[in-house]
Amino acid sequence: PGGIDARYAWGLSGGKRNGTRIIDIEGAWGFTHEDLLANQGGVIGGVQSTDLRWVNHGTAVVGVFGGDENAFGVTGICPNAN
Repeated sequence: PGGIDARYAWGLSGGKRNGTRIIDIEGAWGFTHEDLLANQGGVIGGVQSTDLRWVNHGTAVVGVFGGDENAFGVTGICPNAN
C-alpha cells in the first residue's frame, strides 16, 4: 500500500535506470501525452489499435514506468529507462 519508494531509489546510483531497456506489449499508446514527450523509447513493431480503451490503458502503463520527469503530471518509476 505504501508503493515501491521510487523516490528513494532515484537517489541511489543508477536509480533512475539510465541505459535500462523495458519491453511492454500493449495494444495501443498515446505518445502525445504531456508526460510521455521526452522519453518515448521506441516502438519496435505492431499496428496500434484505434480503440480509445486500449489507447488509454497503454498510455497509463507506459506512464507508470517511463513517465517524463518534469514539473507536472506523473514521473515514471524509472524515467530514464528506454
